[in-house]
Amino acid sequence: MAKRVVAAAQSGDMRAAEIVMKRIMPERRGAVVEFEMPKLETVDDAVEAMARISAGVTNGELTTAEAADLAGVVETWRKTLETADIARRLEALEASRTVN
Repeated sequence: MAKRVVAAAQSGDMRAAEIVMKRIMPERRGAVVEFEMPKLETVDDAVEAMARISAGVTNGELTTAEAADLAGVVETWRKTLETADIARRLEALEASRTVN
């Protein structure tokens, strides 16, 4: 079936081409949010980002849904930073126990 749709698209069938394109390049979900965030490098940056997000909702610059999406990005980044820090600490602890 898929081969027939692709062949039809290659033959100029615009409906088939549309079907193929929707599979290859699906429509983007959500909208791009124009909102200035700090570069996330430290936990303090995450705190600043969350403060900006909160202020954005308060002043009407962000909807609550947009704020929730941005907060999710910040929280995922924070968890990643935390996990990396725990891994480094564990490696250092294991290395110090091996040496002694």
